[in-house]
Amino acid sequence: MDADVEDQSERIGAATARPPRVARSHGVAQVVRTDDDGIVLTDRALAGMLAPEIGALGPGVRSVRVGVDDGTVTGVDVDLAGRYGDRLLEVSDEIRDVVRTVVVRLLGDDVVPEGMSIDVSWVDVTADLSGLR
Repeated sequence: MDADVEDQSERIGAATARPPRVARSHGVAQVVRTDDDGIVLTDRALAGMLAPEIGALGPGVRSVRVGVDDGTVTGVDVDLAGRYGDRLLEVSDEIRDVVRTVVVRLLGDDVVPEGMSIDVSWVDVTADLSGLR
């Protein structure tokens, strides 16, 4: 690989490797129901715990949002930065499995709805690096 291409590849990698953003809902954080009355958890805290678990699978996590309705987690939205060569469908399925496992582990199987949606969105990483030389 020539030096310019390698340098550009490193810069793209550094740009997509930033810490994930936990999306903030408008207003006050929402309390999420757990199977233990002694544990109080919010949608923001749950998103913050999911982000590193998802990031450990390799893709660039852009944001994690947790949907809550009357204390019940209704869904999780994950936005990722895709790179050339990412196996989008396989990684999306792995992420859905990890999200469901973590949510059940933290909240308890009895309070996580069977039909909880887990949406994974990918953004193509494109950058004009001509000004970086």
